[in-house]
Amino acid sequence: FHYGYFTTSAALLGFLDPQWLKDYGPMARLVAKEYANWERDEEFPFLRTFDVWEGHSWAGGFSSPTGNNQESSSEAVQSWAGIFWLGQALGDEKMTATGAMGYAMETRAAMEYWFNIHGDNFSPNYKPPIVGMVWSGGQLFGTYFSGDPAWVYAIQWLPMSPALDYLARDKQRAKSSFETMLKLRKEKEGKAEIEDLGAALGNVVLAHQQQFDGDAVAAKLDDLWQKNSPIAHDNDTPGLTYYFTHANRTLGDIQWNYHASSPLSRIYFNPRTKMWSYIAFNPTDKTQEITVYKDEAPVGTFSAAPRKMTAAHQLNSKKP
Repeated sequence: FHYGYFTTSAALLGFLDPQWLKDYGPMARLVAKEYANWERDEEFPFLRTFDVWEGHSWAGGFSSPTGNNQESSSEAVQSWAGIFWLGQALGDEKMTATGAMGYAMETRAAMEYWFNIHGDNFSPNYKPPIVGMVWSGGQLFGTYFSGDPAWVYAIQWLPMSPALDYLARDKQRAKSSFETMLKLRKEKEGKAEIEDLGAALGNVVLAHQQQFDGDAVAAKLDDLWQKNSPIAHDNDTPGLTYYFTHANRTLGDIQWNYHASSPLSRIYFNPRTKMWSYIAFNPTDKTQEITVYKDEAPVGTFSAAPRKMTAAHQLNSKKP
């Protein structure tokens, strides 16, 4: 999953700088193949870190007494998003398809085996509400670096990214899980205030909360800024937390029953402003005509400018 930071960064940089991608794209492809080779060649093992039978990746090898393990399901998800985005940047259909396959399976596995969203995966002997580390020989409510319940949850919530929106597809479930985290932290650490989390953990927690309660996070960020808290003033992630919070408050809710012909697209509706947002990034040098679908039926089109993020608020045919 650490390689996912490299493929994601390479993809985003490549979208903005085609010359960089031309110079370094072949190396970025090798980085991707190192952990998720989609071709049956002798260069790297086929899908090295992905366990098709389990439906998720493994982050550790066989060096541990209890076998393979994976701690951060969200970083594993990012590694597939990185391959998907890099495939789009390079115009590599097989690479893109591999990222889509891994993303679809890993996100479902995360919700099943780490969050147990249907309540039927954990043994009756396992009492915690989520898993911090999945092992081939069991599970653990903890992390390699901390027993703080906030980190047990947060390691499944980072790094903040649109790729992690699966975590709050069910906003009520995400809210309930978040409140459980605060309760457990109060019981174990004796405190559950955002101010007590510090800059790094505080931003991970707020970045997740904004996925289901952007108004509360916007108010909290303003309060933390006035209090000169490092959660709002640190030079690392507060800007990202602030940006995601206000961008999502403006855009509204993801419309999960809509999709578009561009792989780099998403549809939003803001129930307060009644505004639709049809968003697509066009990684090519030519204007793209994007078709929007509700379920499987086309409902209209919009034009996406070359090498830009386009946000259209109405379609070229009947608006849904």
